[in-house]
Formats: sequence, structure tokens, C-alpha cells
Amino acid sequence: MLVRAFASDPLMNYLFSDAPIGVPGGIAALMDLAFETRSSRGWPVLGARQADGNLHGVAYLSIPSPAPSLAGTEAEQEPDRLRETRLRFEATIGPASLERYRAYEAAWTVGAPQRPHHYLGVLGAAPEAQGHGVGCALLEAVASIVAADPNSDGTWLDTENPRNVGYYERRGFRVAAERALGSVTIWGMWRARAAS
Repeated sequence: MLVRAFASDPLMNYLFSDAPIGVPGGIAALMDLAFETRSSRGWPVLGARQADGNLHGVAYLSIPSPAPSLAGTEAEQEPDRLRETRLRFEATIGPASLERYRAYEAAWTVGAPQRPHHYLGVLGAAPEAQGHGVGCALLEAVASIVAADPNSDGTWLDTENPRNVGYYERRGFRVAAERALGSVTIWGMWRARAAS
């Protein structure tokens, strides 16, 4: 579902345009890594099912402490399964894609608040579910989690799709940082925690 959701995403195409496993394979490998990063640490992984029972959307959230990371930077603290997933990701995407991915990892937090916050690393809806409230429902669930956490001042996310900027702004986020990475622009966006 996430491969289809992110098939035309500017960042995914920038990262994996020449990956040996192709853009769809790169997206799948990255989403596996993002999922394993959260699930291995007990961080929230949310899903939205519709009446047909199929998964139509997901949100992957990192909690305020320890500092959010897509892949973890200290291998000795990585759970074994996460380390295996990260090494498989690095081995399969090829050196050029890995170099671009590492540059992205260094760039996505530029402008992020220095106070404790949640990081919404993935929000995706199946193409056939887009425009039907799936993303909104997931964002509401994220807001509830953040509001209930006294250790969090809000939610940070990044988007590289210009269409998403207005979408997130209409849901209470504001652009807090903007940075170029190769052929894409990274918009860092912030939404303060609402009182629970």
C-alpha cells in the first residue's frame, strides 16, 4: 500500500531513481526500515482500515525520547531485527541511493524544535483512499497521542511534496523550515501540542 501511496513522491524518486531495486523497491525497503524502527522500540504505528477490511492508510510516529531517528545512529543500541533491516536496506539500495538517503537523514531535522516532540515520519494513504478522510483520521489519532503525552510539545514532520504543504497547514501545521536537497525541497512543519 505504501509503495503505491509514495510512487510519485518527489523524495522517493530522488532517493531511488537509480537504485538497483528501482523506485518501488527502494520505497518498500525504506518503509520496512521506518516500520521496524518504530515497532522494535514500541513506538506508535497506526493503521486505518475501511469497510472493505483492507488497510488504506498508515502513520508511523516517533516518540520524544530518545531523539527520533529513521534508522538509529548508534548501532550498539539497535535491536537485532532493526539492525538486520537497516543493513539489508543499505545493501539493496546501492551506493548512490545510500549517499542521497544519508544526506536526507542529515537534512530532515534542520529547523526542528530543540524541545521534546513527536516526529511523524510516515503518513500515507492508498491512492484509492486519498481524499476520503483516511489521512485526516490518522492525523487526529496522532494529535490525540501527542496531546496525551506531557513530555511532548508537539509534532514535527517533513514533506517534500508541495501539494502536502497546504494539506498540513489546513490541519494546524505551519512551515518552520525549508531546505533544498538535490532536486527536492524539504519543508519542515510544526504543530504545537493541544492541551488534553
